Amino acid sequence: MKIRVAYFCSAIMLLTCLTAATGSHADDRVSLGQYLLKVQRYKDAIDVYDELIGQKSRDFHLYHNRGVALLHTGQLDKAISDFNRAIELNPKDAESYNSRGVAWFYKNKFDQAISDYSRAIELNPKFTRAYNQLAWILSACPDPKYRDGAKAVEIAKKAVELEPGAHHYDTLAAAYAESGQFNEAVKIQKRALLMQLTEGRTQTLEKYTERLRAYEDQKPWREKNAAGMKRTESPALTAASTPVQTRIDISPIETPPVKPSADSNVSEEIPEPLPSIPSKPPQQSTETSPVKPESEPAVADVTPPSPASKKLVAEGVSTYPYTILIGASQYRQKANRIAMKMRSRGDMAFVCNEVTPDNIEWRRIFVGQFRNQTDAGKMIDDLLKRKFKDPQIVHMPFAVQIGMAVEQKEAQKRESAFLSMGHIVYSTPDAQNAGKVRTLMGAYETEDAAAILMQNLQKAGLKPRIVRR
Repeated sequence: MKIRVAYFCSAIMLLTCLTAATGSHADDRVSLGQYLLKVQRYKDAIDVYDELIGQKSRDFHLYHNRGVALLHTGQLDKAISDFNRAIELNPKDAESYNSRGVAWFYKNKFDQAISDYSRAIELNPKFTRAYNQLAWILSACPDPKYRDGAKAVEIAKKAVELEPGAHHYDTLAAAYAESGQFNEAVKIQKRALLMQLTEGRTQTLEKYTERLRAYEDQKPWREKNAAGMKRTESPALTAASTPVQTRIDISPIETPPVKPSADSNVSEEIPEPLPSIPSKPPQQSTETSPVKPESEPAVADVTPPSPASKKLVAEGVSTYPYTILIGASQYRQKANRIAMKMRSRGDMAFVCNEVTPDNIEWRRIFVGQFRNQTDAGKMIDDLLKRKFKDPQIVHMPFAVQIGMAVEQKEAQKRESAFLSMGHIVYSTPDAQNAGKVRTLMGAYETEDAAAILMQNLQKAGLKPRIVRR
C-alpha cells in the first residue's frame, strides 16, 4: 500500500510540474485518469474522475471511464449510473452500451445485458467485443431460456472474423458445444489454448483447459452465475486517444496484458516459429532476455540420478528413436512458446530439460519422432525450407512414460492436463500393445538422463517409468 500511494503521489507531483509549465491542468488530469485505468489502479482513477466530472460535467467520456473503474471495484450500481449518464449525454456511443451490458451481466440481468449488447452492435456493426459478449450469453448463460446455440455460433463467427483473438475462439468453441457440435468445439478450444500459450497469456490456461475437458466429455460450458463469473470482457476506456481493451476474470478480478490498439501492426495470428534460436545448448549461458527465468515446479526440478538408476532397464522396443533438435533456451516460457507455435501448425513438437556439465539447465526443443534417419531427413528438408537454422537429427531412444490410454481421446486429456501446468508432453502408439497409446515426456540419449526426470515425477506423486520411444 505504501508503494502504491508513493507511486500515485509521484505521478501527481510530475503532473503538477507539467501544469505549472503548460497551464493545462484539466488535460493533465485526463491523461492521469487514463493512465491509472491502464495500470489497473481503479480506486485512484475514481478519485481523479470525481474531480474531473466536477469540472466537465457534460463530458460523456469521463462518466464512462469512471464507470469502468467502478465496475472493476465491484460497485455495479454506481457503474450503471455512470453509464446511464454517458448514454444520456451521447446516445450514439456504442461503447457505453456495451459497458453497461457487462455490468448488467454481473448483476444477472441477462435481458438488459442482451439488449445493451444488441444496441451496441446496431450503433457499431464492427464492434467485436459486443458480438463476443452476446455470443457468450447465448452459449453459456446459467439460465437456459437465454441460450441459443445456433445463433451463438453465427454471432461468435462474426467476432472471430472481425478479430481472430484467442478469447473470441474461446467463445466460438462454447457456442459449438452449446449447439452439440463437440468435435468442432474441441478443435476450436485447442486453437484458443495454443494462441494463449504462444501469446504468453498463461493466466487463462487453467480455465481454457477446464473448458476443453468439458467439451471432450461432450458437455457444454455453463457459467454458475454472473456474480461468480470467471469470464467476460471489460469495457474499454473511452477517450480521444488510444482506447484500452482489457479482459477481466471476476472472482477475483484478473486483467491480462492490454491488447494492441486498432492502429497497431501487431497481429494476433500465431507467428512463424523463430528460426534464430541456438541449435545446441552452449556450455556457458550466452542468452539475454528481459524475461526472468521461471521457477520450475517439482516435476521439473533437477536432481542427480541415484546410483540405482544405472541398473534400470528401459521397457519396450525403440520404434521411434530419432527426433530433430531445432533449438534450446534457458527460459521455459520461451521454449514452450516455440514448441506451441510448431504444434499449432501440425508439427509434433515438445520440450525436454537437460543439464550441462557446468550445471546449467536448458530446455531443448524437439520436433517429430522417426523410425530412421531417412524419415527424419525428409523433415529436415522441410524445416530448412521454413528457414530454420541448422536443425539436427539426434538419436534419443529413451523417454519417461507417464500414462497409457486405450483411446486417443484419453491420451489427449492427459496431454491437456500437463499442458495446463506448463509441461509439453506427447503421445505415441505402443508397439507392444496394439490399439493403446502411450503418453511420454522428454527424449533422452541414455537411461541415466531419463532417470532424473523419472525421480522428480515420482516426488510429485506420479508413477512414471523409463521406456524406449
